[in-house]
Amino acid sequence: SLSRQGKDSLRVWTDLIEENGEDLEGYLEIAKIHYNNYDNDAAEEFFTAANELDPENSRGIRGLASSKLRLTKINEAVFLLEKLCELEPDSVKNWETLIESYLRIEENALSDTVWGRIASMSWENIEGFIRALEISLRFHWKDRFEWIRNTRQDSFLHDVDLNEEIASVFLRTGDISSAMKFLDAGEGGGGAREKIDEICEITNTEIQEIRSYYSEGRSMWIPALAVREIIRTCQKSFDIRTGRQKISLVSSSLNRGGAERQLAYTFRGIDRKDFDCELIVNRLDNRSNGETYQDLITDFLDSTTELMESETSEVNGKTRNEFDMRLLDLLPDSTKKNVIMLINKFQEEEPDLVHCWQDETIISSSIASIICGVPRTMGSARSM
Repeated sequence: SLSRQGKDSLRVWTDLIEENGEDLEGYLEIAKIHYNNYDNDAAEEFFTAANELDPENSRGIRGLASSKLRLTKINEAVFLLEKLCELEPDSVKNWETLIESYLRIEENALSDTVWGRIASMSWENIEGFIRALEISLRFHWKDRFEWIRNTRQDSFLHDVDLNEEIASVFLRTGDISSAMKFLDAGEGGGGAREKIDEICEITNTEIQEIRSYYSEGRSMWIPALAVREIIRTCQKSFDIRTGRQKISLVSSSLNRGGAERQLAYTFRGIDRKDFDCELIVNRLDNRSNGETYQDLITDFLDSTTELMESETSEVNGKTRNEFDMRLLDLLPDSTKKNVIMLINKFQEEEPDLVHCWQDETIISSSIASIICGVPRTMGSARSM
């Protein structure tokens, strides 16, 4: 359901359109409100209306493509993404989303064609060269990365400190050891070195440790350093209740799948006489309008929380364990958002046990549990 602020904004823009007729900004704002609330059909409807008013509007095209991706209308989405890449060829995110979409529908040949276009633009200027390198790294295409670097870099050696530029690409993709390797091979200064020094200070990491990783041919990842420091500094946990204990089951969704079915039966089967049990999910309904296992837990919806209702982007109050909040900024954006929402929930509930399901949820729930001092955390991956 929409928050009060969302309802007020929706009312304002709806009234404006009723008074003045079709309005591009109004359609885009209404679509954004529905999109943020995961009302994907309504978002698609209003982004479509905006696109009909201005077919060249990048914001409208991007929003409509994103809505169609959520609704698993992949073929319709890629048509829009192709157009978006033509309008905004400098955006790494646009190209990345287009390639991901082709891979989702197993159109590997078309994703290779997109890569060919990206590679051809790497000849044009330093920005195209760096963009091709970054996209290669984001998809772990090491051979393509090396090919672009080896065949193109001589064209730009006199323009910039290329090693620092490449180091910055590695930092954006999270690989701090490879970034250090390229900095050491170049002049070794600039913004990339300042960023590495800042990360080392936040995570209590020595530069020599980073160098040892790349000298051994290994990668050291920035989020891993952040989690390591969180574990090191967050040692306090609260005492387990002596009476009726509280269990928090955490999952991203109840979409139809084997793990989600086991979760629903576990949640339903726990004896409420002995345990106070709650279910925490990002969203109860299926974002792609598919079926869920919500029908299996209808008797327990009063002890179910949807995290997506939370609009906060900050930790509420003081956590049991004190830590450098900047560590959360080193996590991927989606992980950081989930960790903050879970911290606020665990702070409120103080569960004796957190049982988290599936890969990303296990990561974010475990980090939040450590920070909040939850005494026991258990993760289940697939049927394990």
